[in-house]
Amino acid sequence: MGRNIDAKLISFYRAPISNCKPEKEMSLREIHDFIKNGRSGIVIKLRGIKDEKEARAYKASKFDHCTFSGIFTHRKEDGLVQHSGLLCLDFDHLDDVESVFQKLISDPRCPTALLFRSPSGDGLKWVVPIDVDQMSHEDWFYALSSYVHDTYGLEADNHCKDVCRACFLPRDVNVYMDEEVFSKPLFAPYAVSSDPEPVRETVAGDDSFEAVVERIEDVQVDIAPDYNQWLSLGFALSDHLGEDGREYFHRLSRFNPKYDEQDTDKQYDNCLNARKDGITIGTFFYLAKKAGIDIGKIEVQIPAFTPQVYDNLPYLLQQVCDMSQSDEEADMMALGAIAAITSTIPNVSGQYGGRKVFPNLYTYVVAPASAGKGRLALIRSLVQPIHERLRELNKLEWEQYHERLTEYKQSKDPDMEKPVPPPHRLHIIPANTSATAMYQILHDNGGVGFVMETEGDTLTNTLASDHGNYSDGLRKSFHNEPVSFLRRTNHEYVEVVNPKLSVLLSGTPGQVKKLIPDTENGLFSRFMYYHLPMKPQWNDVFADSTDVSLDEKYADLGRIWYEVYQRISEIEQINFSFTPDQQAQFNAHFAYLHEEYFRRYGEGFLPSVRRMGLIVFKISMTLSLMRCLEYADEKVDFICEDVDFQTAQTIGDILLEHAAKLYSTLPVSASGSKQGYRQVEAERKQKVYRALPEIFQRKEAIEIGKKNGVSQSTIKRWLDTPQFIHLGLGKYAKVLTSYPVNQ
Repeated sequence: MGRNIDAKLISFYRAPISNCKPEKEMSLREIHDFIKNGRSGIVIKLRGIKDEKEARAYKASKFDHCTFSGIFTHRKEDGLVQHSGLLCLDFDHLDDVESVFQKLISDPRCPTALLFRSPSGDGLKWVVPIDVDQMSHEDWFYALSSYVHDTYGLEADNHCKDVCRACFLPRDVNVYMDEEVFSKPLFAPYAVSSDPEPVRETVAGDDSFEAVVERIEDVQVDIAPDYNQWLSLGFALSDHLGEDGREYFHRLSRFNPKYDEQDTDKQYDNCLNARKDGITIGTFFYLAKKAGIDIGKIEVQIPAFTPQVYDNLPYLLQQVCDMSQSDEEADMMALGAIAAITSTIPNVSGQYGGRKVFPNLYTYVVAPASAGKGRLALIRSLVQPIHERLRELNKLEWEQYHERLTEYKQSKDPDMEKPVPPPHRLHIIPANTSATAMYQILHDNGGVGFVMETEGDTLTNTLASDHGNYSDGLRKSFHNEPVSFLRRTNHEYVEVVNPKLSVLLSGTPGQVKKLIPDTENGLFSRFMYYHLPMKPQWNDVFADSTDVSLDEKYADLGRIWYEVYQRISEIEQINFSFTPDQQAQFNAHFAYLHEEYFRRYGEGFLPSVRRMGLIVFKISMTLSLMRCLEYADEKVDFICEDVDFQTAQTIGDILLEHAAKLYSTLPVSASGSKQGYRQVEAERKQKVYRALPEIFQRKEAIEIGKKNGVSQSTIKRWLDTPQFIHLGLGKYAKVLTSYPVNQ
């Protein structure tokens, strides 16, 4: 491949980790020298930080980094210009770093290009040569990680499979480099058998295997969502079943949105021919259990954000996540912070569906009592300085008004006009405010406001007492549509032309149903929902006990954001847009989601899918603006960063799953005799749909429906929906969805 250690094959980036633009290209030798002669101060300070979250934040902000696997225009998969022929594996939290160090540089099968200690000192970064013409970057990662696991019991960080994976560069005077590495034979991933895989006896009679497969199909969960897991599933089935496992591989793979029949066949062929020690049918059961499948109880885990989402968030949001005790809490706090931030940037807008839209968002965290949603109250601190400054200015206005009023009363001048009382200005609007009062506040604030309440019943009670006026205003405000009202004192007509209201609520599932009693309620599709699970364990209530409390830390973040707010407030209008390529990807992705969720839940859920598109656009707007401001780049017109586009889209996909969970528990209608639940309807239809052959007669569908508790009339109506194609003479075909290429 013409590679050598002096060839400039690696992109180098300056801190912080949120910086995705490379400064220059470097060679392996230059990276070696950079590590050997690096700054020792930041390494010493990092290793002296005992708090894990604080250490992570410090590392992210101070350490330069590189992408060992290639040269990039920007640190994202589609930014790859040239692969370096190198792959870096991370091994964290090792018991004996030096022992593992010696084993790796002495390994007889895999040459080492570069090996150095991690910034924390308890891990290693192992850079090895690969050939992506021989097989993909991900396949190389899987082969190498499996080899070191089987040989040394080491667990490689799964994120190293990403070609754009960034690696921090600490000082290590004992860094190892092999100058002859590119002249040595590459690691041989596996031996290819010249003999066909022996066909083993089918497990059709294996009740446990079949039962688990059926349970997976019942809930339609993807047990192998990423490439490594999918490859492991193929090896597990081919090891246990040989050729007979192909059918199961298709049955289990089809729940992945990127499922392709030809690609799945090709992958299974590779699994049959490749020998992979250590992977047995037990891997299948492990993947099923990890996905929430249990022999006695089927439970689908609602997804949380991935570590890649956290790593790609703007720095202020990373700080919020780092102060959380769990991934789910980090998700909750990130969503809360985004909602709060959107209430502070009313001069930012973009065009969506031909209409001018602003970034304001509605968020609802759903959790059982004492599950930890109370921490959401800390988010108030992010906008508290803005609220306090507004109150200070308003206090001054009222003092001046009273002075003028006193002067007016004492004056004997008949031509002197009576002073007009100033408005009541505040940024954070109490949830127990009446509809008229809220609209008045929005009007006085130029349409801007933030409703935050950690007990959902407070807003529910307000809505109940306002005879629908509050709910109507919330629905219109989400789309920045005019809201009008009559003042009670003088019957004056007042209109808020462009309301820019953000909402952050939390409550129990029961409180959600009081606020949004059924799926036909227009508020349902306007909220982002996140389900915070109740974990049956005692949390360490002293885990955050440091010299600085969480309240003070969030207050510091609020002061930081207030400084940013002051800068952007001076700009009259900031315009946001997607690139043409992002627009195409966005449309293709949501076209797929539209079809997929229609198939799963019917047309009743489509408003949530459509509004999620707008929500993703708003999240992209907010993340990109925050990223620009991190570099003091205050633009009047700015384009969405690719990293923020992908992050927002990933968040949107996860939020749709959370919305679907809530949707399945709500009644179709709050009135009338038919109170059927979507969950029961969906489960029955899913069973019928799976039982139907690809092409079938109407009488077959009616018979299968009868066995699953679906009436004949329902089947007939269902067959007229776009989920089926009428071929004529009572014959129908199922519509199979396929995922568009969207990389």
